[in-house]
Amino acid sequence: MNFAKSKVLIVDDTYVNRSILRELLTISHPEYDIVCAVGGREALQMVQDIPPDIILLDVMMPDLDGFEVCKILKSDDRYKNIPIIIITALDNIDQKINGFKLGADDYIPKPINEDEIKARVEAHLRIKKYQDDLKDANRKLKRAHNALLENAKMSAVGSFAAGISHEFNNILTMMGGYTQLSLKSRDVDELLENNKVVDELVVRGKEIIEGLLSFAWEDEYHKKCKANIIDLVERDLLLLKKFINDGNIKIVKEYEEIPDVFCWASQMSQVFINIIKNSIDSMSSAPEKILTIRIYPADVEFYMQGKDKNFIVKKKCVGIDLSDTGCGIPEKVKKKIFEPFVTTKGVFGGGDNTTPGTGLGLSIVYGIVKRHKGIIVFNSKEGEGTMFKIKIPVKLN
Repeated sequence: MNFAKSKVLIVDDTYVNRSILRELLTISHPEYDIVCAVGGREALQMVQDIPPDIILLDVMMPDLDGFEVCKILKSDDRYKNIPIIIITALDNIDQKINGFKLGADDYIPKPINEDEIKARVEAHLRIKKYQDDLKDANRKLKRAHNALLENAKMSAVGSFAAGISHEFNNILTMMGGYTQLSLKSRDVDELLENNKVVDELVVRGKEIIEGLLSFAWEDEYHKKCKANIIDLVERDLLLLKKFINDGNIKIVKEYEEIPDVFCWASQMSQVFINIIKNSIDSMSSAPEKILTIRIYPADVEFYMQGKDKNFIVKKKCVGIDLSDTGCGIPEKVKKKIFEPFVTTKGVFGGGDNTTPGTGLGLSIVYGIVKRHKGIIVFNSKEGEGTMFKIKIPVKLN
């Protein structure tokens, strides 16, 4: 990721500490714009003049300690999204908890580990850039929303905004999970692996923004590419690794050799992430937690409508079967499962979990599959599990 414009503020009343941090970061990222403050009050003034992208904040300072600086910044809407990493020699767990309660984003003890400080600064800069991109996209979406209002397209805008919210909630949930893992870890290799996943999520978020915005202006069809469905699924399983592990889910893979598919790769990943997340949730109380993913080549007959008569066209497809051993889909919901705002999650949806669903995931899945001229069906029995069967043509036309 390009950090050329990233501004880093180091706040420490000790010259040696400031110099060490500046040198470590400059060696790894000479493109950083690094500035220093010798105390809390000077830091607050510098943030007010030109807000940085990240703050490395010492705790023990004579004029205004780091906790107070953190509290002031995080209570101000203008600066609350600036990530703050507290760096201190204090080893008191109560002090650490206090820092997080005040809004600190991370905590690094002294003496500083060179690889750790580099990795954590990079991770928080990625998240900050992701948030900035999301704000910029929201501004563009608001402009698109106003333009559509003038053309009486309120319904389309509502579905569009809901779909975006759902997909970004998935990304933010995954990103939060890996950030929490990083906060608890002191293993440099694990930190770097987590940072790679966060970076992948940033890329996915930008792809979704660009794809949805392009679709709003009917320009999406210029962004198709060849992709291997197995590679997409494997990438999505990596992004969901924390949730798979936390849920003690066993993944069974049955992959056959398949041709590449001409598709919108980021949207196909949305399909797999939505279904796999639903499967994980459905197996929360299952005695046996198995998700089976079968990917295989398939010839499928499509019924086409012509001007004079209907006819059958056989197309080469890639088949994707995703089956779980979860709670299944209630009979009363099956007929409308692909409709927007229909959910089986939470007590209001008929489920036994406490977290309600938005009912948007499968409607998004259905829309994407249909946009790819594909087929999606499901078999489900309450108490035994659900299988989704998807067929995606190798070529769109």
